[in-house]
Amino acid sequence: TATLESKNEADIITRVTGIIEQLTVDEGDYVQKGQILAAIDPRRYQLALDKANAELAGINQELQRLSSMAEKKLVSAQASDKLKYQHQAAVAAQKLAALDLQDSQIIAPISGFISQKYVKQGYFTQGYQKLFHIVDTANLQAIVYLPEHQLSNVKLNQQAKLHFSARINQTYQATIRSISPIIDSSS
Repeated sequence: TATLESKNEADIITRVTGIIEQLTVDEGDYVQKGQILAAIDPRRYQLALDKANAELAGINQELQRLSSMAEKKLVSAQASDKLKYQHQAAVAAQKLAALDLQDSQIIAPISGFISQKYVKQGYFTQGYQKLFHIVDTANLQAIVYLPEHQLSNVKLNQQAKLHFSARINQTYQATIRSISPIIDSSS
């Protein structure tokens, strides 16, 4: 007997908080890597990005003005350094706001089937909440538990044939990819 599972699956979470404005997939749908699965209301994040861009533009203008004054030694080095640090903070804030806006689009990190959908359109989500579970069924692995005395009959890269009760007349070819060095004493 074996447990058949996907080698590649993922829980899809949201990194931002908001109301789910759009769902583009449902359970059982096949999705491609990079496909948009859902969209969280982006207005708040767009406004934060606009604010960060405006603050950065103001600091850039002040930095240019201060630089020309610093060349003429009309401003202290301390004031110039302080504005440079404010510029670095404004650049970081702008990048963070852009990332939040980007994260309002929920993107599939892998190709596969939506096996579970945890939300509906109009739901309020909080950061790091699970939205979907994707399973890639293209590459499956069977975890087979063998009796200890059968261990000597199994080797890495050995070919194996698998039969499943759901598909009685079909045989699947497999390869032994790994052998656990630990023996389960309970089985």
